[in-house]
Amino acid sequence: MKQVLIGGLVGGVVFFVYLFISWMVLPFHTMTFSDIEDTKPLAESLQALNLETGLYTVPGMSEWEANEEEFLARHEAGPVVPLLIYRAEGVPPMSVMMYIKGLILTLLAAFFVAWIMKLALPNLNSYLHRVLIATAFGIFAAAVGPLSMGNWMTFPAGYVWAEVFDQVIGWTLVGLAMAPFIKEPATQAEQ
Repeated sequence: MKQVLIGGLVGGVVFFVYLFISWMVLPFHTMTFSDIEDTKPLAESLQALNLETGLYTVPGMSEWEANEEEFLARHEAGPVVPLLIYRAEGVPPMSVMMYIKGLILTLLAAFFVAWIMKLALPNLNSYLHRVLIATAFGIFAAAVGPLSMGNWMTFPAGYVWAEVFDQVIGWTLVGLAMAPFIKEPATQAEQ
């Protein structure tokens, strides 16, 4: 259990720091966002609709239910907004609580990977095998996360691949940091 706790703690901090660097220092995330020159008219239009905080699509799902043919025609003609995350009340852009929650989430994920790594130890007899198990979790996370969302929600390819890169590289770094802490106890002959 001690190995899982130490490995999970180290791995969670490594992943959190990596994501911070990826988003705040490296350019490939900001390169995937496009700017609207003047967002005020868009914000005013959304406020005029008196929307509640929520997740919206354009065209909307209620339009599908009301008239499927018209919905399909509008969807094919565009514009299409697969996901519009709307916060009517506004929020601070990067609050301390957001960082705290982010760290907690990365710690939980890393504890899970450390636990699986510990369970699989008899078959992970080398440092490289332990690193590769963490990398495999990164590939899994990329497949069910950004690759899946890119497919179903038609996210731009640049954004999807930046997120895939984060998952695979980030979890590989976690494996590199975690693997030394999670290993079979040394036998008497090795001591």
